[in-house]
Amino acid sequence: MGNTRNPDSLIMRAIKKTTIPSLEPDVCWEWNGGVDKNGYGIFSFYDYDKKVVYSYRVHRWLWAQLHGEIENKLHILHRCDNPPCIRPSHLFPGSNKLNQVDCVMKGRNPKTKLTYEQVEAIRRRRAQGESIKSIQKDIIISDSTICQVANDQAWRKSIILQLPDAIVRR
Repeated sequence: MGNTRNPDSLIMRAIKKTTIPSLEPDVCWEWNGGVDKNGYGIFSFYDYDKKVVYSYRVHRWLWAQLHGEIENKLHILHRCDNPPCIRPSHLFPGSNKLNQVDCVMKGRNPKTKLTYEQVEAIRRRRAQGESIKSIQKDIIISDSTICQVANDQAWRKSIILQLPDAIVRR
């Protein structure tokens, strides 16, 4: 990152823009500076050597300061599912696929009509021989979607079963 003054002073600057209400493990440390359209904190600073301003999502920048460079294409995800949170223990790295699964598991994927619990219920009920029409009374989706879920053509089990311990629901 070149000469950006003293890295410790950048961390102190970031901390000053953060609300730390408690040291209890479940409490988020929320960024109070600028945010992007998705609510993630934005941290900017000037590189005096290169004479350029860098802007980062603050949770990614902080992760890199604490753990070193973030591998190419990795996301930094939130266990707490709170975009302005920068508490290090609430953050973890993950692939794009893991980020997508994490979104679905936490009910944030607008393209997904079913929750993980509904998918498991459909599979269980079909395995027990329950009819599609009966399932549709409780879960209002098309019969083709129920068949795809029950036959592992949608919501593949292999993805869900490979979730790391890092994903923790609150």
